[in-house]
Amino acid sequence: HQPFGREHVCKVLDIVTAAAKHKSSVGSVTPALEHLVQLAHSAPHLFQGTAKELLGLVSHSDEVIVTAACKLLADAAVSCLDGTGAPQAKICARLKLLCVEGTRIHAKHAARTLAKLAAAASVGQEHLQDVFADIMDAARDDELLDSNIPGVLSTIQTVGQQMPALFMEHLEGVERFIVDVLLRRALPNAKHSRAAGAVSTVAEMQ
Repeated sequence: HQPFGREHVCKVLDIVTAAAKHKSSVGSVTPALEHLVQLAHSAPHLFQGTAKELLGLVSHSDEVIVTAACKLLADAAVSCLDGTGAPQAKICARLKLLCVEGTRIHAKHAARTLAKLAAAASVGQEHLQDVFADIMDAARDDELLDSNIPGVLSTIQTVGQQMPALFMEHLEGVERFIVDVLLRRALPNAKHSRAAGAVSTVAEMQ
């Protein structure tokens, strides 16, 4: 039996989102974020209608907050994102970006979320297919930044696990990227190490 209800989830989310607006309070919200992540795992239905609050968290500048939001969304994907509202669309756009430009953990959970939407939601099935095709195009043209590689590899692995049909569709491109591009790539140089804040080709596609 789940002792917490949707009212509790909304109250904790309100506290977290309010505190997250102030940099000095970010550290204090970690326990509450972990609590929300656990709730999303055990009772994802409680997060229905929370897309607006989660958009602020997944778009936050703090890596810890983004990581927690990605984990939460991966477990409560359909409850949170199965809709046509602006917050849902913005979250999906952010997740597609994290599949390329996020950390390895961000990309893993972002791809998991999009895979769940593809499998079970009534909208948003195309998001993972779109970002994976964009990754393969950028990989083919050697346009991925060195900083993109951890996220991209994590996304490729997650697609292989969660969406094998999509992975097999692009198998030749994946093999070519790993063997012909990644294994032959030199150490970071000017071509692949742009200034901070640079946006990759795949990000510009989103």
